[in-house]
Parts: sequence; C-alpha cells; structure tokens
Amino acid sequence: MSKRKGKSHEKRKSISFESLREYGPFILVIFVLFIVCGGTYEVINHPPGLVADQSGGPTSISPYASEQTSTEFVLTFLLYGMTFGGIFLVYRGSRVLYDRQSANTQVVLGIILSTVGFLILMIIYRIKVP
Repeated sequence: MSKRKGKSHEKRKSISFESLREYGPFILVIFVLFIVCGGTYEVINHPPGLVADQSGGPTSISPYASEQTSTEFVLTFLLYGMTFGGIFLVYRGSRVLYDRQSANTQVVLGIILSTVGFLILMIIYRIKVP
C-alpha cells in the first residue's frame, strides 16, 4: 500500500440533495423577486438613488412608469418579500394542527404582513401610473 504524503483523503464537501431541497425554494423565490422588482434594469442601467420630481425636489420614487431608482428597487424588493412572507405565514399557520394559538398567531400576522405590503405597493403603483 502506498500512502500519499501531504493532503489527506477526506471526502469533499459537496452540495447534497437534502440541502438543495431545503434551500432551493428560498433561492428561487429570491431570484424571482429580483427579476420582478427590476433587478435586471438595476444591473444594466445603474439608475440613481434619487431623482427630481415636478417641483424640483428630491424623491426616491420616479414618477414615470418607464424609469426606476435604486431606492425604488430596494423598496419594492422588500415589499414584495414582505407580501410573499405574509402569504407563506398564512399557509404555514393553516398547516399547524397541534398548537392552535401558534397557528392563529401565524395566520393573523401573515394576513397583516401581506395586506400592508400589498397596500404600500399599490400606493407606489398609483404614484407611477396616475
């Protein structure tokens, strides 16, 4: 038997199917949120963080539907994430059978999160599309 000197023969750590199954949906949701919120526009055009509105004052939300600021991207990304997280909490709370109080808390918190996120997104939409 020959022994190699130096590096030991340890198994390499690789991405297992269990970890991919666990984190895959989360990574997919983040990727879809990035695309939906204008991530490709953000990467390609490098928009400014603030723009001037009609009166000349600074604003973080561009009043034009064909433009987007970096701040607007971050805001919509967080709001879409909050809305999706609320929907996920409602789903998860409806699946709990053993702890009714925890299930009700998750459902109510999920409804509040998704409603607040949706309403703020509608306000942003109303600013952009009068």
